[in-house]
Amino acid sequence: MTVIINFWKGTLRDTAYNAIYGLDVGHVSMHVINDKNPKDEIYISHHPKIKNSIAFLRNLNKYASLESIIFDTFIPRAKSISFKKDCDRRDGKPHKKIVIHGLNESRIRKFYQKYLKNDLSEKNTKYHFLKNNCCTVVAYFICKGLECSEKNSKLCSPSSYQNDSSFAHDSSNIEKLLVAFNDKFWSPRSLKSFVKKVKKKTEKKYSVPRLPVRQINLLLPSSF
Repeated sequence: MTVIINFWKGTLRDTAYNAIYGLDVGHVSMHVINDKNPKDEIYISHHPKIKNSIAFLRNLNKYASLESIIFDTFIPRAKSISFKKDCDRRDGKPHKKIVIHGLNESRIRKFYQKYLKNDLSEKNTKYHFLKNNCCTVVAYFICKGLECSEKNSKLCSPSSYQNDSSFAHDSSNIEKLLVAFNDKFWSPRSLKSFVKKVKKKTEKKYSVPRLPVRQINLLLPSSF
């Protein structure tokens, strides 16, 4: 199995005020590809559902996110979308991709079906900007693909990655502010550190059949 984690940079990051107002710290999604049949893939991208259409608001997802913070409630998630649709929403392909081999595909697919049917708890199926955002959901599925002894350890804890040195260089960054209020908050930066650690761990431990490099490149967006 091949897992691809897609990272989009956030916008409006000049000041903390703009970042909070825009509520855009970036976006993360996940491809799960069957190496024996590359066309057999699932795409996981977690967004809040937009309740109403308001013409003068440019990006309603941001305001739906804001609602989940103000009222501290889980709101319905949007229907599943394609990778192409995500790229259209973000005005371009991901800025970064990380490929992981060696996760348990059947477990990820099993819990993905539960996620689609809302058979998991509210906190795992609905949307909350701090408690169940796009990064939280991707981290959840990666943990489901790990061995039991690993997924119950500090490896899957967001607080293990929130002291990453990259946070220290930008005092205005929205991610740093949100982490100060919630140490269980998964952000694109903390998730990236987690994904890199998982990649290193799984590829040391497992030897699995992999897609030819040419095939992977056809599936992947351009890197930085």
